[in-house]
Amino acid sequence: MRIYSFPHAGGSATVYLKWKKYFSPLLELRPVELKGRGSLLGSRCFTNMDDMVADIYERIRTELRDEQFVLLGHSMGSLIAWELANYIKAKEGVSPYHLFLSGMKPPHLRVREEIQTHRLGRQAFKNSVARLGGMPIEMIKEDSLFELFEPILRADFQICDTYLFEGPIQKLNCGITVFGGLEDEISREELEEWWLYGDYFQLHMYDGGHFFIDQHIKEITHIVNQTCSLMYYP
Repeated sequence: MRIYSFPHAGGSATVYLKWKKYFSPLLELRPVELKGRGSLLGSRCFTNMDDMVADIYERIRTELRDEQFVLLGHSMGSLIAWELANYIKAKEGVSPYHLFLSGMKPPHLRVREEIQTHRLGRQAFKNSVARLGGMPIEMIKEDSLFELFEPILRADFQICDTYLFEGPIQKLNCGITVFGGLEDEISREELEEWWLYGDYFQLHMYDGGHFFIDQHIKEITHIVNQTCSLMYYP
């Protein structure tokens, strides 16, 4: 079974490489690189969700009928995973075996903020990135370093800022497991609303803020392994 994983805003496929050793041998981790970073650094970043999802689908579509697959994402990566699952269902008529979503409220609870992060001036934008965490503070403070990542960050934040769920909610034919941080701005009550989107639902909360996943890789991958093993050993 393949696990397609999607990074947070500003992240690349490499953020999941340290997860690989914790996955069951039955699972093949396939971190998906987004345009404009990592191995695709020379390409232009997308600034809207529809174009990004269509591009990812074209890159993996020939594999989707080979074997079962699951989608996993954190923060912006969770939105990508959800939208891609719906896109695949519309194009191929299949759903993933499971969705693993982390650090993101469900689409129907997201609203467009009056002040959009990707339009902020340099210092205000830096402050927003620092508040979320996930990026070394030294890289944020040092302009010469921050400038290397700023175009990617602004493009990704534009995707999140302008994302609009038009509804209605249509359930996927799969289960959904959600992970959240107890100190994150996204509440347990908001995360629980993901139950509306799948056949069955489970929520796991951990100590930490928005990037709680960095401290709980073993626990999260254990749950992924257990959940996916049910396909082989029901």
